[in-house]
Amino acid sequence: TCVPPPLTLEIIPRSRWCPFTPRSLSVSPHRPGDFHTVHWFGPGTPAGDRAGEIAQCVGFARYHQFTLGWSFFAYSYAILSDGTVLEGRGDNVYAAHAGHSGANAKPGILLMAGTGQPRPTDRALEVLQELRRVKQWGRRYMHSEWSSTACPGPFLNGWVRSHR
Repeated sequence: TCVPPPLTLEIIPRSRWCPFTPRSLSVSPHRPGDFHTVHWFGPGTPAGDRAGEIAQCVGFARYHQFTLGWSFFAYSYAILSDGTVLEGRGDNVYAAHAGHSGANAKPGILLMAGTGQPRPTDRALEVLQELRRVKQWGRRYMHSEWSSTACPGPFLNGWVRSHR
């Protein structure tokens, strides 16, 4: 059998995609084997519109920080439809992706796609798998397992269950 080479991750630091600085971020050590949580945002910009997807993430970060009063973007990372990874709160930082749950102490990943897309792109899913491997994350959960929400939606509910 031929094993494909690992994907090369393109992780854009938050200082390169977000025009403002987070408020103080609380340390929450992430250890190998820690679980992570998957989130989904499908509507918005056309799939493959990298600038549009980044603009949406800036909008989320602005809303989270300046409207809700949080320290920054709720998620540890966001994966765009082309597989680009945006650093949100990043590693070893307490997040705000799972309501008032202890899951916020572990990574939360937002998958992005375009208007009307019923699911993330295959590339985004491949990158999520590679990010998990590189970061040594363990079990995968859905946002709906921590909060009363339909997130991450029907497709990802099944995908997460088969890719725990």
